[in-house]
Amino acid sequence: MEDDYIGYIGQTIKTIIAYIKREWCTVTTLRKKQALAAFNLHWDFISHISKSKFARELDKQQKLCTDIDVPAEDDTKIQIYIKNMYASEMFDDKEMREWENNAANLKTWTNAKTHFVELYRSKTKFNKEREGHHHQ
Repeated sequence: MEDDYIGYIGQTIKTIIAYIKREWCTVTTLRKKQALAAFNLHWDFISHISKSKFARELDKQQKLCTDIDVPAEDDTKIQIYIKNMYASEMFDDKEMREWENNAANLKTWTNAKTHFVELYRSKTKFNKEREGHHHQ
C-alpha cells in the first residue's frame, strides 16, 4: 500500500483499515462459525421489525460475515427474516401466502421488509384502536 515516493497519500481511512484487517488480522474457523451463527438471528416478537435491532441486526451480521469471507447472501437473509415472520404467528395464512405467491424476482430484501413492516404497522394500529374501543 505504501508508495515509495508518496507514502499513503491517496488512500482513504477505510482502505487502510481494510488493508490492516486483511493483512494483519487472522480470522479463525471458530470466528467464522460464530459469525454465521450470529447471522441466523431470531426475532423477539416484541421489538418493531423495522426500527428494532432485528432488521438492522440482520444487515449488520451479514456485513460482518461478508467482511470475514463467510458466505451470507441476501437470499439467506431473506430466508431467515421470513422464517421469523412465520414463527411469530403474527401474520395470518392469507398474509403469508401473499408473500409466498410473489414472483421470485420480487422477493428482495427491500421488498420483504416493506411487505412485513406495512403489515406489522397495520396490525399494531388496528390492535391499539381495538384496545381503545374496549376501554370506552
